[in-house]
Formats: sequence, structure tokens, C-alpha cells
Amino acid sequence: MGKIRKTLVNYLGAGAIALGSIFGGYNQSNVKASELQIGFNTFDINNSVLKIKHIVTGTEGVGVGDSPYNPPFAPAIDLYSVVSSTDLSTDARPYNSFTTVNSEIAGRDDGNNNFPRSNALTFFINNGDGAFNGVNILGDLYGPTHSLITANYDLKNLALTSGTIPLPNINEGISYYLDVSFQAQQETSLVPESSSLELGLLGAAGLTAAGYAAARRKRRNEDERRSGYDLAA
Repeated sequence: MGKIRKTLVNYLGAGAIALGSIFGGYNQSNVKASELQIGFNTFDINNSVLKIKHIVTGTEGVGVGDSPYNPPFAPAIDLYSVVSSTDLSTDARPYNSFTTVNSEIAGRDDGNNNFPRSNALTFFINNGDGAFNGVNILGDLYGPTHSLITANYDLKNLALTSGTIPLPNINEGISYYLDVSFQAQQETSLVPESSSLELGLLGAAGLTAAGYAAARRKRRNEDERRSGYDLAA
């Protein structure tokens, strides 16, 4: 009877964590890794959840702590990080990593003109072993043409307040991009809440494709400096 009760408690606890990843908000558990989960505010089983972990066994490249992305049945919104041309649903970085996680958000219909639903990205943080202490977790959102929409979303604050980042409907063949970076708290001016930019103007203002590439190179150089080695070597 004790084993049955313990199993039920564990099952319910896992369910609570899964819901937290969809709707946002802090939820402490016994998971040791510090983990950021990114999902969607629409309760759709086909929509993906990206997990970014900082853990002592993590690697900057593809390693044993990572999980490959397996697309769900359409219609769906695919959300994954990209490391060395590999799509990941779990991206495990070293405990003290400051490298940027480049993620893609892409829509797929089911061939019958049924499209996935999306309104906003949501965030859930479990700071497990404390790797996120004293660190800002920032999000830069880019449009389908790689134009910058809004920089420096405060993802810790969004997780704490159940805040979101608004998205338009992401249909077949349309992708948006979210860069997630980790920086010392004194280094950056943050956007604590979702941008007031109207969805109809998404992508209309911001960087050109060349400007986007330059910004990525600048962020990459900062990552290399903090990590103490040259990623391009």
C-alpha cells in the first residue's frame, strides 16, 4: 500500500511540473539540474517544449545530456535548439555556461489546412542546483526574415510572474527564432514584461538580415570570451 501511495504521489508531482512548463511560474522539485523550460500558452498536446539545462555533465556541443528533437504529429508547433546542425528538445550546457542557445519556432499543418495554434511563449524555471543564481536569462526574439523584434526579455521575471512573449499564428513554412543567453546580472538592461509592439508590426522594424548576422557574430564573440575558448577554432 505504501508503494502504491508513493507511486501516485510521484505521478501527480510529475504532472504538476508538466503543467508548470506550459503555464509558467516557479516550481521547485528534486531535479538537480538547473532547467529552463519554454512552451506555449495553448494547451495543445502537439506543441513542443524546449528544455535548456545547466549541469556539471553538460557540454557546449552535442553530448550525452542532450535529447534529439522528435517532431510530434501535425498540426504542431516545433520548438527546438540547434547545435552543430542538430535539433534538440533538451539542450544540456555546462554548469557555468554563458553561451547562447539558438532556438527555432516553426509551424506545421496536417495537410488538410488545419494549422497549429499559438499565442505566446511561456517559461518555467527550476533552479535545481543553483546554476542560475546571479545570472540574467535573456531572450531575443527574431522574425521570419531574421529581423530583430525585441531584445533582452527578462525570462526569469516572465517565469516568476507567468508572463509571456506574444507570437502571431505560426503556419506551415513560417519560422521565428528565440536566442536565449545567460549573463551576469549587472551587464544588461532588461525588458521585464512582454513588448507592447502590436503583432501586426512584428518584423516590420528591426535589423536587416545583414544586421542580424552581425548581431549574432557579436553575441558569439561574447560567448567565446566568457567561455575562455574559441568556438570557431
